[in-house]
Amino acid sequence: MKNPKIFLLIFLSLLLNTYSYSQDFWELMDPHKNVKCIDIDQSGNLYIGAEDTLSNQAGLYKSTNGGESWEFLYASMYNHEPIAVHCKDDIVYFSNQYRLIRMTDQGLMFDTLYEGISNIRCILQGESGNIYFGSGALCRSVDNGQTWDTLLAPNPSVEFFYDIMEISPDSIYASSVNFITGGGVYRSVDGGESWVNILPDYSVTSLEQASNGDMFAAGYGSYSLVENQVMVSHDSGDTWESVYNSIGTGQIEDMTITPDDIIYIGLISGNVGAYFSDDYGVTWSQVESDIITNTSEVFVIKALPDGRLYTCVDSSAGITKLYRSSDTLYTEIPIISISRDELTAYPNPACDYINLSRQQNQAGGEVRISDVNGREVHKAYFTAEQTSIRCVVSSWPKGIYIARFFSQNKPQGNIKFLVM
Repeated sequence: MKNPKIFLLIFLSLLLNTYSYSQDFWELMDPHKNVKCIDIDQSGNLYIGAEDTLSNQAGLYKSTNGGESWEFLYASMYNHEPIAVHCKDDIVYFSNQYRLIRMTDQGLMFDTLYEGISNIRCILQGESGNIYFGSGALCRSVDNGQTWDTLLAPNPSVEFFYDIMEISPDSIYASSVNFITGGGVYRSVDGGESWVNILPDYSVTSLEQASNGDMFAAGYGSYSLVENQVMVSHDSGDTWESVYNSIGTGQIEDMTITPDDIIYIGLISGNVGAYFSDDYGVTWSQVESDIITNTSEVFVIKALPDGRLYTCVDSSAGITKLYRSSDTLYTEIPIISISRDELTAYPNPACDYINLSRQQNQAGGEVRISDVNGREVHKAYFTAEQTSIRCVVSSWPKGIYIARFFSQNKPQGNIKFLVM
């Protein structure tokens, strides 16, 4: 007779092995929400633009418990879900059909900042304090939403802006899709006064920057060739090279980069699904999953500061459901409230040195500079009389850095800058 203890050990081993590997990369958050966009505020509250398929209420929803339950905050016009939401500190901006809405006081106050333009696809409040949105035009407010300037409107009937990136108050990038001639990546180095299309003939839905300063542009690819869906630039957009090439109709709808520089892309046609690269685009693999597969159209993919990856996927029922990574994938991103009145940085981006300046008539203090992963790389000091100090950065690795000013060991202000 065989030893029953051996069978028991084998059974327990198989059971443990099955349990250990049964968890999928993704988990469904709410089966009854048709979700178009997502973001998180500095308090960890999640916000989605969605329609509840049970109540048929479309608008802005909030979760204070990681998506376990949702509170309906704002009803959209014509029952259309917001397609863009952006959190800056505890302020939430979102699109509402023909309006740009700002929410403050944790949902007690809603203000219409702009009215009269449809399909607002991207919203950004930069570290400068300027507010941007993109639709058939790229618009900006420098006075907290009271007045607006149109920065770009190449062809509002066929070209739409999908993403905005502010590297510094002077250095701004915007990507677009032109449904006739392609679109591109527009760059301004003078604060938005003038613009150049530095990647013409490309339909670009998403812009991201890695910690080493490399800039990635993803989208539908070259209009003429219908390929080269991810491009990279090592010199702020002066030159580009392809790092992801899907021959045919591979359309990337969104891209995100985690703090440890893993790039994720979501495709809605061609080789659909979620893919990633952990070597700056040299090689790509599909995210292994039985839930989101090579038949899943991924419309949103976003690394949020809570350490999880979120995605909106079109299901067979025509509902774009919200999923997130089952586990925390990276160290939580610190959400920093920038006090630009207390600390400024110039030039930004910097190559050889960075000047850090503060207001006059202040006590002395210490500046602590860290990289995006929180590692402190440098310290500098203000005397009571100093208003500016210079730090040599020529030997620093390329990437984004955060300078924090402390006086009497209390934080007074922060500023983010780029070393190239």
